[in-house]
Amino acid sequence: MKIAFQGQLDVKASAQRVYKILVDPKLIGSALPDVEQLRQISEDEFEAKVKVGVAFIKGSLDVRGKIVDKKEPEAATLVTEGKGLGSTVKIQAAFSLSEQGEMTRMKWNAEADISGLLTGPGERLIRAQADKVIQTILTKIKEEAEKA
Repeated sequence: MKIAFQGQLDVKASAQRVYKILVDPKLIGSALPDVEQLRQISEDEFEAKVKVGVAFIKGSLDVRGKIVDKKEPEAATLVTEGKGLGSTVKIQAAFSLSEQGEMTRMKWNAEADISGLLTGPGERLIRAQADKVIQTILTKIKEEAEKA
């Protein structure tokens, strides 16, 4: 099952500051909700154990993420793969940044490819849960970028 998402976020910070947060594996990994463990593997990679729950399916995924296609301070892509609960979740999320006066506009899009038991609840429930996760991540990114 493939599900696409997109949106934008305005942040009161420079594009350079927002970019540095978005390409920091430790910061991005820690922005994931319900992280049980997080380990930075390299400058561009992390591993995490993340609790997930969609409808009646609950447990943990082992997630590996890598930041690719970096174009400082304008764009990059995060590629992740999670395995567990008899499922595989692959996500590719890209962002582009543009300064708008004292703010930076982040435009983003993501595609999730989900297989296995996690597809059982159906796209509507998965999308609703994913929207909550995305909002949590975006809120954490914005809070981190706007710290004085």
